[in-house]
Amino acid sequence: MYGYIFIIPILFWFDQATKKKALSTFRNKEEQTVLGGRIVLTLHKNPGAMLGFLKKYPLVLLGLQVSFIFLSTFYFIYLIFQEGRTFWKWAFVFIIGGGLGNLWDRIHKGYVIDFFRYSKSRIVYNMADFFIFLGGFLGIIAEFVEKK
Repeated sequence: MYGYIFIIPILFWFDQATKKKALSTFRNKEEQTVLGGRIVLTLHKNPGAMLGFLKKYPLVLLGLQVSFIFLSTFYFIYLIFQEGRTFWKWAFVFIIGGGLGNLWDRIHKGYVIDFFRYSKSRIVYNMADFFIFLGGFLGIIAEFVEKK
């Protein structure tokens, strides 16, 4: 029942470890391709949210991020005590784990470390972003397959 909780720090650690590796491997805007050129590894220090959104308002962004993680955590705790709802529980594990990874960067560095992008895109991501996306996707699945 409570095993989900222990996954969150693992996701956080994995996100931070990959960001640390990116910082030690790449200089700003330096690129390396992998997987036959499909993925581009690079280093981007993003002071805003996705696409630089709110980069001129860091305190607003920080407040929104803290609020979102707090509310997500509160609802996740509520879910833990319910039977079933497995997709929703996993959705919030990934959303909280990823959200904490990006929040940590924002508080300690003033920006989020992004380091990979798809070759046909200009948007640069990190593992926390991937976890948040995966959590959102699992939430969509939960809406269709889980009974309320």
